[in-house]
Amino acid sequence: MQTARYSSRLRDDGSISLPPQTRRKLRLRAGDKVEVVIAPTNGKTFSRQHEIRMSQAKERRMNTLLLRNREGVISPEERREMKALVLEAQLLTIEKANRMLQRLRRKS
Repeated sequence: MQTARYSSRLRDDGSISLPPQTRRKLRLRAGDKVEVVIAPTNGKTFSRQHEIRMSQAKERRMNTLLLRNREGVISPEERREMKALVLEAQLLTIEKANRMLQRLRRKS
């Protein structure tokens, strides 16, 4: 599945539009289903659900270090940094799972 990222303003009627270049890149046509992930860009937060995730910079760094580790060219300092980033990612995953479990329990 291909992905693309862009920003859009929400219209008064609640709709958003996909730029033509995004539709072409993803080969989308009228009637196709798409998944929308909501992330405010204006500093506002959502009261219902706030996405928990590692910053893109940290995620890129972790992926770089994981690749260097796999290639066997990682320094001891980089290995410590990699382990710290992996631990942070694992803790975020646990937090997401806990929040999801809490939401499911509230619904039942």
